Order: sequence, then C-alpha cells, then structure tokens
Amino acid sequence: MKRRFGTFLVLCGIISVFLSCASNKQELPPPVYDFTLALKSDGDAYTGKYPEYTLRDISGEYSVEVTEEGEEIITGIFPLELEVSEESTLYRAKLLEGEYRLYLGDVDQKIFISVGPEKTNAIIEYCSSLNNAADALKNDVAPSCLALVVKEKTYITLGYDNLLQRRVSLSPNPVCLDMKACPNITLGYHAFYGCKKLRSLKLPETVSAIDKDVFTDCTSLRYMNIPSSVKSVDGGAFTSCVELSELEVASSNRFYTGKDGSLCTADGKCLVAWPAVRGDVELPETVEVLNEYAFSGCTGLVSLSMPGVKEIQQFAFLGCRSLKSLSLSKSFMSLDKNVFEDCPSLSAITVAPENRSFKSSGGILTTADGKKLLAWPSATGTIKIPDGITRIEDNAFQNQDAIKSVTLPASCREIGHQAFAACSNLSSITMPNVVSIESYAFSRSLSLSSVNIPASVRRCDGSAFAECLSLTNITVDPANKNYTASNGAILSLDGKTLVEWPAAAGDITIPESVEIIGTYAFNRCTKLNSVTMTSIKTVGHHAFDNCSALTAVNMNEGVETIGSYAFCNCMAIEKIVIPRSVKTMKNYAFWFWTSSQTIYSYASRAPSGWDFAWDANSDAKLVWGYVDPVPVPEAVEGEN
Repeated sequence: MKRRFGTFLVLCGIISVFLSCASNKQELPPPVYDFTLALKSDGDAYTGKYPEYTLRDISGEYSVEVTEEGEEIITGIFPLELEVSEESTLYRAKLLEGEYRLYLGDVDQKIFISVGPEKTNAIIEYCSSLNNAADALKNDVAPSCLALVVKEKTYITLGYDNLLQRRVSLSPNPVCLDMKACPNITLGYHAFYGCKKLRSLKLPETVSAIDKDVFTDCTSLRYMNIPSSVKSVDGGAFTSCVELSELEVASSNRFYTGKDGSLCTADGKCLVAWPAVRGDVELPETVEVLNEYAFSGCTGLVSLSMPGVKEIQQFAFLGCRSLKSLSLSKSFMSLDKNVFEDCPSLSAITVAPENRSFKSSGGILTTADGKKLLAWPSATGTIKIPDGITRIEDNAFQNQDAIKSVTLPASCREIGHQAFAACSNLSSITMPNVVSIESYAFSRSLSLSSVNIPASVRRCDGSAFAECLSLTNITVDPANKNYTASNGAILSLDGKTLVEWPAAAGDITIPESVEIIGTYAFNRCTKLNSVTMTSIKTVGHHAFDNCSALTAVNMNEGVETIGSYAFCNCMAIEKIVIPRSVKTMKNYAFWFWTSSQTIYSYASRAPSGWDFAWDANSDAKLVWGYVDPVPVPEAVEGEN
C-alpha cells in the first residue's frame, strides 16, 4: 500500500512539472502575410492617378490610442505602400490573417478582401466594357479579391444565363463588381442568379426594376445598393442572400427605404426583404405586410414578433429552418399559401387571443373556429390531426419530409390542393370520412404505396396522387357510390372514366370499358413505356403530361377529343398517328415535341374543330394524308 502511494506521489510530481513548463511556454506569434494589391486596366498595367488606399478590418471599426509622448496612433487601419513600375502598379502590406475592407481616405469602397494561407493577392481592374470584365473573370487569379470597375455605354439587358453571370458563377476568386458607370444596363430574369462568389455590387442610377430571383443564391453577397431610379423590387429577389447585411437604399429613392439590411416600401408598411436577418427580431408596428419571400432562405432567423402585421404573402418564410417561434397580433387577418414551407423548427406559433381570424395550439395554426388546419410546420413522424378539423387547407403540409403517417379525424371532410404534396417519407394516410381529395393533394409523396378511398369520397381529382410512383395498391370501399379501383387505377363507378393511374409502368392496355382518360390521369408516370387504347373517346387535358419514358401510343378509331397538353413533354415517342375520328384537338397538345418526332394525320389538313394552336410550341414533323401501311402477307408453308 505504501509503495503504491509513493508511486502516486512521483506521478503527481511529474505531471506538476509538465503543467508548469507548459504554462510558461510562450505562445507563437500569429503568422504575417505579404499582401499585394494590383491595379490593372483591361488586362494591362494601370496608368493614371494612384489612389492612396488603406485597409481596415471587416467591421470597419478602428480606434485612436495616445502614447505617453502624446502621439496619436490609429489602430485597425493598415496603409498600403505603393510600388510602381513599367510592368505593374502594386500596393503592398504586411497583414495578419483576416477579412478587410478597402478605403480611399475615409470612403469605404465596398471591396472586401480576404487574407490568409493562399490568399495574399487581390486585383482591382478597370474594364472599358462588360466583355472585358468577363475576360478578367476568366483570366485573372486573385484569391483575396477580384474587384472590377466597369464602364459600358451600349444598351444591354443582363438576362438569363448571360456571359457576366456565368463568369462570376464559375470564378475561383471572390468578386466585387462596380457597375455605376454602366448607364444603359437593365437587370433581367436571373441576372446574377447563383453567383456565390459575388461579394459586393454597385448598380447604376438607371436600373428601374429588380425582378424575382435576380440575386437568389448569391450566398456571399455582403453589400448592394438600391439606386434612386429603382421603382420596383419583386419578392424573392434576394432569396438565400444570407450575408447581405448592407442593403443601401439611396436617400433620394421615392419608393423604398432601408434600415439594418432590410428593405421596405417608402411608407414603411410593407417589408419587401430582410435577407441577412438573424436571431430574435421584433418588427416595427408600422409594418403591415410581409411581402412574398420576405424572409425566404433566412437560416439565421430564430424568432419573430410582428405586432402590426395584417398580411403574410406566399413563401414569406420559405427555408427558415432555424425559426422556432412566431407571434401574430390581434390585427393579423390574411395568410397566403406555402408561408411556412420548410420551417421544421417552428414549433411555437402564438396568436393574440383577441384575433378573430386565427388561433393556434401545440404548433398548429387554424382558423379561429378551429375547423381549417392551415399549418403545422414542426409535424414529425406519426401524426394525428386534432378532432374538429374539417379541412386540411391548400399546401398545409407540403414538402414536410419528417411526416411518416397521418390519421385524419372523423370530422375531416376535405383535403386541399397540394395539402400533403412532396411529403417524401409519408407512407400511410387514414381518412375515414373524407369527401373531397383535391388536385395534387398527395403528389410526389414517393413513399406512399397503398391508399384506401373511403365510401364517403365524392370528389377525387385526377392529379391527387400524381408522381406517387410507389402507389401500386389502391382500394376503394365497396360502398363508395362514385369510384372503384382496379390494378392500381382509380376509375368511375361505371368504369367508363379512368380517373388516375399514378404508378402505371411498362406496357399497358386501357380496359375496354374505359371511354374517357381523365385530366392528369397519367401525369408524370415516368415508368410508363407504351399505351394501347381500345374504346377511348376522350383523352383529357394533361393526360400523359411528362411521361418521359413513353415511347408508343396506339389510339383506337373512335377517339374524338384530345385535350390541351395531352402529350406535353413526351419526348421519347418517335411517332404518333391521329385517328380519323378526332374532331376536337385542344391547344398545345404536343408541347415541346422535337424535330426528331413525327405526328401523322389521316386528314389532309387540320379539321375545323382543332384549335389553331393545337401544335403550338412543337417542332415535330407533321405528315398529312397518312395512309396505313400495306400489310405484308405471311409466307405459306411449302411455297418457294
């Protein structure tokens, strides 16, 4: 026992000495990097007046210290030493690792510079055209920052997949873009969509509109100005711009105002966007409307109080995955669709007791009478809808992947449009007394393999189970007076209308009893290869829309009507023959068919009952006056 105790004392001594040495060990100083900023002009060495630049840390803050001798020393400001030669114009400095902003005197240039391992050089390049700017984005190497100051006098609309957008998207460099000297630039659809390396953008005073998705997914964008010329900004213009904390609105703009990175209408009543908002937030009482997509993609928003808000437009909180609580005031009265889509943490929705339109309990938002379920963003696993609910509203649970099983109460009579759409893990639905299943109610719920349609159902829309490709087992209560089921298909009780066949696959023949293929009946049946019709009179609107694997459609004589978009996006069909009996053909029946596809018709020209746009947006070859091929007689055994 004494020996063990002595050994213990020796070990304690060794550990004590080790800790003492460790505590006295000096910390290594942080590494210092040789930073270089180059000035260029259209790819060549810069010539002209040399600015006196300084760098400050990313916050832009600095302090003044006074030494014992009374000398003032400014900390946080780093001067850059100019070095000019025939080949180059360079600024140099020794800097610690970090994020910096470039200043000219006391003026922030909104150029953000990173310094650290393999990030020691930046470039400011003056470009005389947008094409030259695109070349710089392709050729320059500036891992700390590539800042482009662009002049462009011609009229240009930066629209979808424009060259500048592509080059910024593909750039290995962080990009700051100054377009103030481009007086004839307008921003079109997706002008800067997905430009993840864009850090700052200065727009000219001639931009009048910023449309939806113009800056969506510009996830590194920190600064942007809204010029006085801007008259309209669409909701969704800044979706997922999670770093855009500096949204500077010109004081002379008559339509918008900004504060703390938010954008509001000039009267302060409508919050258009607040892309980089974080933490716990309370809106001013002046805000009455949340614009569509107002907080979309704000992954840092945790809680929100809205004392004056009366209306929330669609997708206002789309993708706010950290949002936990929300407070609605007594004056709140209007909730649009998909407002809380992809908000899995939103478990606390509080409604003022005085509110006459809505109420909430247990994270469930309903109408004030408790009959219509509007949203349950945090629903997960197996859920039971509370008693008293009579309707699941449109889009109520759309895209909620955490839901696996749903049981509706006996009181529930209606399932709204897209109510459970794209619930990819939903495998079971129990709906004992439902009367109406509306369009796309369960569409894209890929795990749904079996459904029982109760006796109470009087309405089941053709697209209710669209793209439920695993839904092979559909049963209908024998007491139902409107529908029956066969082989995974839903049919009218008399068997004459095929309502929907969501998991149709391979080669199928429509039953002889069927005369009508309903609207959206085979919509997006991507495993369907061929269809043979025997007794069909009507092919409904969108009946085979987006059946991407469909290679052959054999229509019987007797088909009289082909609906609009009936064979839209059926790109794998090589040819199709329109029967002589077709008297009515609606618009866009073969939308997006290509020049490699052929449409044959027995008629010599389009019959009078065919819509003038029946083949609009189709490049398929048209062959009129089709003649059936002469059958080749079979060889008789024994003939030579």
